[in-house]
Amino acid sequence: MDILDSMVGLFAPHHCLGCGVIGGLICGVCMDQEIAVRHSACYRCNKLTKDYKTCVGCKKSNSLSRVYAFADLGGLVESLVYATKFDSKRSGSGVMANMLYPLLLDLNAEFLVVPVPTAKVRVRQRGFDHSVLLARHVSRKSGLENAHVLSRSGKTRQVGSTANQRRSQLKDAFSCRADVAGRDIVLVDDVVSTGATLEAAAGALRSAGARRIFAAVLARA
Repeated sequence: MDILDSMVGLFAPHHCLGCGVIGGLICGVCMDQEIAVRHSACYRCNKLTKDYKTCVGCKKSNSLSRVYAFADLGGLVESLVYATKFDSKRSGSGVMANMLYPLLLDLNAEFLVVPVPTAKVRVRQRGFDHSVLLARHVSRKSGLENAHVLSRSGKTRQVGSTANQRRSQLKDAFSCRADVAGRDIVLVDDVVSTGATLEAAAGALRSAGARRIFAAVLARA
Protein backbone atom coordinates (compact mmCIF):
# COMPACT_ATOMS: atom_id res chain seq x y z
CA MET A 1 0.00 0.00 0.00
CA ASP A 2 1.41 3.40 -0.93
CA ILE A 3 1.45 6.41 1.41
CA LEU A 4 -1.50 8.16 -0.26
CA ASP A 5 -3.75 5.14 -0.01
CA SER A 6 -2.64 4.51 3.59
CA MET A 7 -3.78 8.04 4.50
CA VAL A 8 -7.10 7.58 2.71
CA GLY A 9 -7.60 4.23 4.42
CA LEU A 10 -6.98 5.83 7.82
CA PHE A 11 -9.73 8.42 7.48
CA ALA A 12 -12.08 6.51 5.14
CA PRO A 13 -11.46 2.75 5.52
CA HIS A 14 -12.25 0.53 2.56
CA HIS A 15 -15.28 -1.74 2.52
CA CYS A 16 -14.92 -5.33 1.30
CA LEU A 17 -16.02 -5.52 -2.33
CA GLY A 18 -17.78 -8.78 -1.55
CA CYS A 19 -19.65 -8.42 1.73
CA GLY A 20 -19.15 -4.76 2.63
CA VAL A 21 -17.39 -5.30 5.95
CA ILE A 22 -15.04 -2.44 6.87
CA GLY A 23 -11.32 -3.14 6.69
CA GLY A 24 -9.82 -3.95 3.30
CA LEU A 25 -10.96 -4.30 -0.29
CA ILE A 26 -11.39 -8.07 0.13
CA CYS A 27 -11.89 -9.61 3.56
CA GLY A 28 -10.46 -12.99 4.54
CA VAL A 29 -13.83 -14.74 4.40
CA CYS A 30 -14.60 -13.55 0.87
CA MET A 31 -11.05 -14.36 -0.22
CA ASP A 32 -11.53 -17.96 0.89
CA GLN A 33 -15.13 -18.45 -0.20
CA GLU A 34 -15.55 -16.33 -3.32
CA ILE A 35 -12.26 -16.65 -5.23
CA ALA A 36 -11.11 -19.87 -6.89
CA VAL A 37 -7.48 -20.29 -7.94
CA ARG A 38 -7.21 -20.97 -11.66
CA HIS A 39 -5.89 -24.23 -13.07
CA SER A 40 -2.46 -24.32 -14.73
CA ALA A 41 -2.89 -23.84 -18.46
CA CYS A 42 -1.53 -22.17 -21.58
CA TYR A 43 -2.56 -18.52 -21.48
CA ARG A 44 -3.45 -18.48 -25.17
CA CYS A 45 -5.45 -21.62 -25.90
CA ASN A 46 -6.25 -22.72 -22.32
CA LYS A 47 -4.79 -26.18 -22.89
CA LEU A 48 -3.78 -27.76 -19.58
CA THR A 49 -0.03 -27.52 -19.03
CA LYS A 50 2.36 -27.94 -16.12
CA ASP A 51 3.51 -24.84 -14.18
CA TYR A 52 1.51 -22.46 -16.41
CA LYS A 53 3.76 -23.18 -19.40
CA THR A 54 2.86 -21.96 -22.87
CA CYS A 55 1.92 -25.01 -24.94
CA VAL A 56 4.19 -26.13 -27.78
CA GLY A 57 1.84 -24.87 -30.50
CA CYS A 58 1.38 -21.38 -29.03
CA LYS A 59 5.05 -21.05 -28.06
CA LYS A 60 6.08 -21.07 -31.72
CA SER A 61 4.77 -17.56 -32.32
CA ASN A 62 5.88 -15.63 -29.23
CA SER A 63 8.55 -15.21 -26.56
CA LEU A 64 6.55 -16.07 -23.44
CA SER A 65 7.59 -19.37 -21.88
CA ARG A 66 4.88 -19.34 -19.23
CA VAL A 67 2.16 -17.05 -17.91
CA TYR A 68 1.01 -17.43 -14.32
CA ALA A 69 -2.65 -16.45 -13.87
CA PHE A 70 -4.12 -16.50 -10.39
CA ALA A 71 -7.82 -16.64 -11.32
CA ASP A 72 -10.35 -16.25 -14.10
CA LEU A 73 -11.67 -12.73 -14.60
CA GLY A 74 -15.11 -12.38 -13.07
CA GLY A 75 -16.93 -11.87 -9.81
CA LEU A 76 -14.87 -10.46 -6.96
CA VAL A 77 -11.64 -10.57 -8.97
CA GLU A 78 -13.13 -8.39 -11.69
CA SER A 79 -14.51 -6.02 -9.03
CA LEU A 80 -11.00 -5.71 -7.57
CA VAL A 81 -9.49 -4.89 -10.98
CA TYR A 82 -12.19 -2.29 -11.64
CA ALA A 83 -11.87 -0.68 -8.21
CA THR A 84 -8.09 -0.45 -8.56
CA LYS A 85 -7.97 0.97 -12.08
CA PHE A 86 -11.15 3.02 -12.35
CA ASP A 87 -12.13 3.90 -8.79
CA SER A 88 -8.67 5.03 -7.58
CA LYS A 89 -8.37 2.23 -5.00
CA ARG A 90 -4.58 2.04 -5.17
CA SER A 91 -4.40 -0.44 -2.31
CA GLY A 92 -5.96 -2.93 -4.72
CA SER A 93 -2.51 -3.43 -6.22
CA GLY A 94 -1.30 -4.73 -2.87
CA VAL A 95 -4.27 -7.10 -2.63
CA MET A 96 -3.49 -8.37 -6.13
CA ALA A 97 0.14 -8.93 -5.18
CA ASN A 98 -0.88 -10.96 -2.11
CA MET A 99 -2.77 -13.29 -4.42
CA LEU A 100 -0.16 -13.39 -7.15
CA TYR A 101 3.23 -13.73 -5.51
CA PRO A 102 2.75 -17.27 -4.11
CA LEU A 103 2.68 -18.50 -7.72
CA LEU A 104 6.23 -17.18 -8.12
CA LEU A 105 7.86 -18.83 -5.11
CA ASP A 106 9.75 -21.31 -7.30
CA LEU A 107 11.48 -18.58 -9.33
CA ASN A 108 15.15 -18.15 -8.50
CA ALA A 109 16.57 -14.87 -7.25
CA GLU A 110 17.93 -13.96 -10.70
CA PHE A 111 14.48 -13.12 -12.06
CA LEU A 112 13.73 -9.45 -12.63
CA VAL A 113 10.17 -8.22 -12.01
CA VAL A 114 9.14 -5.85 -14.83
CA PRO A 115 5.78 -4.03 -15.04
CA VAL A 116 4.01 -3.87 -18.38
CA PRO A 117 3.62 -0.07 -18.72
CA THR A 118 0.13 1.28 -19.22
CA ALA A 119 -0.59 3.66 -22.11
CA LYS A 120 0.34 7.21 -21.07
CA VAL A 121 -3.15 8.59 -21.66
CA ARG A 122 -4.56 6.04 -19.17
CA VAL A 123 -1.90 6.93 -16.60
CA ARG A 124 -2.81 10.61 -16.89
CA GLN A 125 -6.50 9.82 -16.49
CA ARG A 126 -6.00 7.64 -13.39
CA GLY A 127 -3.09 9.50 -11.84
CA PHE A 128 -1.01 6.35 -11.47
CA ASP A 129 0.11 3.23 -13.33
CA HIS A 130 -1.50 0.19 -11.71
CA SER A 131 1.03 -2.19 -13.27
CA VAL A 132 3.96 -0.29 -11.77
CA LEU A 133 2.33 -0.42 -8.34
CA LEU A 134 1.54 -4.11 -8.75
CA ALA A 135 5.11 -4.94 -9.78
CA ARG A 136 6.45 -2.99 -6.81
CA HIS A 137 4.28 -4.97 -4.40
CA VAL A 138 5.12 -8.30 -6.04
CA SER A 139 8.80 -7.44 -5.77
CA ARG A 140 8.50 -6.66 -2.05
CA LYS A 141 6.56 -9.84 -1.37
CA SER A 142 8.76 -12.15 -3.42
CA GLY A 143 12.14 -10.56 -2.73
CA LEU A 144 12.85 -10.37 -6.47
CA GLU A 145 14.44 -7.26 -7.95
CA ASN A 146 12.04 -4.81 -9.58
CA ALA A 147 12.94 -2.58 -12.54
CA HIS A 148 10.80 -0.42 -14.81
CA VAL A 149 12.78 -1.13 -18.00
CA LEU A 150 10.04 -0.88 -20.64
CA SER A 151 8.69 2.23 -22.35
CA ARG A 152 5.36 2.36 -24.17
CA SER A 153 4.29 4.55 -27.06
CA GLY A 154 0.97 5.01 -28.83
CA LYS A 155 -2.58 5.70 -27.69
CA THR A 156 -4.48 2.87 -29.38
CA ARG A 157 -7.54 1.74 -27.44
CA GLN A 158 -7.75 -2.05 -27.66
CA VAL A 159 -11.22 -2.67 -26.26
CA GLY A 160 -13.32 -4.28 -28.99
CA SER A 161 -10.36 -5.19 -31.20
CA THR A 162 -9.77 -8.75 -32.34
CA ALA A 163 -6.67 -10.66 -31.26
CA ASN A 164 -4.96 -10.11 -34.61
CA GLN A 165 -5.86 -6.41 -34.59
CA ARG A 166 -4.39 -6.03 -31.11
CA ARG A 167 -1.15 -7.71 -32.13
CA SER A 168 -0.87 -5.44 -35.16
CA GLN A 169 -1.61 -2.32 -33.08
CA LEU A 170 0.98 -3.25 -30.47
CA LYS A 171 3.73 -4.47 -32.79
CA ASP A 172 6.10 -1.59 -32.04
CA ALA A 173 4.47 -0.23 -28.90
CA PHE A 174 7.22 -1.24 -26.47
CA SER A 175 10.94 -0.59 -26.27
CA CYS A 176 13.52 -1.58 -23.69
CA ARG A 177 15.49 1.24 -22.10
CA ALA A 178 17.93 -0.81 -19.98
CA ASP A 179 20.45 -3.61 -20.36
CA VAL A 180 18.60 -6.91 -19.84
CA ALA A 181 20.94 -9.11 -21.88
CA GLY A 182 21.00 -12.59 -20.41
CA ARG A 183 18.41 -11.73 -17.74
CA ASP A 184 15.40 -13.80 -16.75
CA ILE A 185 12.27 -11.65 -16.67
CA VAL A 186 8.80 -11.99 -15.16
CA LEU A 187 6.42 -9.42 -16.63
CA VAL A 188 3.62 -8.25 -14.33
CA ASP A 189 0.16 -6.97 -15.27
CA ASP A 190 -3.40 -7.26 -13.97
CA VAL A 191 -5.23 -9.11 -16.77
CA VAL A 192 -4.43 -11.11 -19.88
CA SER A 193 -7.08 -11.51 -22.58
CA THR A 194 -5.71 -12.15 -26.07
CA GLY A 195 -2.13 -11.96 -24.80
CA ALA A 196 -1.20 -9.32 -27.38
CA THR A 197 0.09 -6.79 -24.85
CA LEU A 198 2.22 -9.30 -22.97
CA GLU A 199 3.57 -10.71 -26.22
CA ALA A 200 4.55 -7.27 -27.52
CA ALA A 201 6.31 -6.45 -24.25
CA ALA A 202 8.06 -9.82 -24.27
CA GLY A 203 9.16 -9.25 -27.86
CA ALA A 204 10.85 -5.99 -26.91
CA LEU A 205 12.67 -7.69 -24.05
CA ARG A 206 13.75 -10.55 -26.31
CA SER A 207 15.11 -8.09 -28.85
CA ALA A 208 17.10 -6.50 -26.01
CA GLY A 209 18.70 -9.86 -25.19
CA ALA A 210 16.57 -11.17 -22.32
CA ARG A 211 16.85 -14.92 -21.81
CA ARG A 212 13.72 -16.51 -20.31
CA ILE A 213 10.56 -14.39 -20.25
CA PHE A 214 7.64 -15.33 -18.01
CA ALA A 215 4.59 -13.28 -17.06
CA ALA A 216 2.33 -13.11 -14.02
CA VAL A 217 -1.18 -11.68 -14.06
CA LEU A 218 -4.00 -11.60 -11.57
CA ALA A 219 -6.58 -12.90 -14.01
CA ARG A 220 -7.24 -14.39 -17.43
CA ALA A 221 -10.20 -12.99 -19.32
